[in-house]
Amino acid sequence: MLILLVSACAPSPGSTPPIQPRIVPQPVAEPEPERPVRTGPVTVALLLPLSGPTAALGQDMLNASMMAIFDVGETDMRILPIDTAGTPEGAAEAARVAIEREAELILGPLYSASTAAVAPIARAAELAMISFSNDARVAGDGVYILGFRPEEQVERVVDYARRQGLQRIAAIAPDDAYGARAIAAWKAAVSPRSGTSTGAGDLPLTATAADAADATSLYAFYPPDENEQARVIRDFTRYDGRKAALERQIRNLSQAGDAASRAELGRLKQLDTLGDPPFDAILIADHGSRLRSAAALLAYYDVSPENSRFLGTMLWQSDPRLMAEPEFQGGWIANVAPREDQVFSDRFERLYDSRPNALAGLAYDATALAAVVARSDRTFPAEQLTDPAGFVGRAGIFRLRPDGLGEHGLAILEVDAGSAIVREDAPTGFHGDFLTQ
Repeated sequence: MLILLVSACAPSPGSTPPIQPRIVPQPVAEPEPERPVRTGPVTVALLLPLSGPTAALGQDMLNASMMAIFDVGETDMRILPIDTAGTPEGAAEAARVAIEREAELILGPLYSASTAAVAPIARAAELAMISFSNDARVAGDGVYILGFRPEEQVERVVDYARRQGLQRIAAIAPDDAYGARAIAAWKAAVSPRSGTSTGAGDLPLTATAADAADATSLYAFYPPDENEQARVIRDFTRYDGRKAALERQIRNLSQAGDAASRAELGRLKQLDTLGDPPFDAILIADHGSRLRSAAALLAYYDVSPENSRFLGTMLWQSDPRLMAEPEFQGGWIANVAPREDQVFSDRFERLYDSRPNALAGLAYDATALAAVVARSDRTFPAEQLTDPAGFVGRAGIFRLRPDGLGEHGLAILEVDAGSAIVREDAPTGFHGDFLTQ
């Protein structure tokens, strides 16, 4: 356009020639330097706490990673273990060492705080990272988390309970970050928008109330203080209302003199309350002494496996004593398929003469995934790391999503006298946004 304008202003005879505009050439953008083509073995950094309080766990994960390399077979990939000392500062330094050693992918670190410390370093180096954390807050933009998220466990067990006809599903959890995540997942799972009916339209709050309520109102957070925990659970179970209903009925029957009333009166005097709790299943998202305390308080306020199905997460199975206690018998949890997990644990024990930590399998799966992808593209592109068909790991299927979250195929287990039996097998494949049996 500039050339045409200059040509149209050509001078006529006797006129002063116009000033010719100075044409400034546009700067030519410098082409971005191409990355040198890597040759030789593919280097994958493995960031683990190999010293410090969790060194034993880190060693188990390193051993599991070596198992995966052996199982995958011939591969042009080498693992570069780097100690994080179990701290964010140690993890950040380990990431810098990995970059200096020309790592092409980072596996680890283990904890969410360490993952948050490493993430900007990995992104600046344009390296993908598969963390073993289960904290969704640190995922995204090239950072993937492979840990078992409480959200997927809650979603799985609540979905199963609803398919078994349990529509009034309540939830209690500690007033902390884990509890907040579990309750948020529970709300999404019981929402009418989650795909199946929740029965919220006819959900009674007490044994005598006819008023309906939204299913997502049936939850509570309990504090660490045991006295406050008792108060919260007492209110939550509507114990006082059910106790009062029993006392009224006993008074009414005491005024009748017929044989049937006397027989019913004898039966009622053996009870603590009248009527069931305001739910037919309850998710208890906790572990350890707090979980045992919550279960004992539920029993004290007349909520038991006889009138409510208890639901839980993987944390239940981390406590063998809990699995044997009466309050938890018949409870349902979502966890990895026990048969496949047992096969992995037995092989690990034969190789290393010890049982693996439950988290060791994450390192196995991440290493196997990396070895498979490295065979076709050592740059570990996102479209291959997030293959929607997923991968088969040491205890079932799993995949990484484009938003950085990990998904696992989990089985439904039932607590049975200290062990767990399979109620529903883990899914065998992914189909779009869903798991398929």
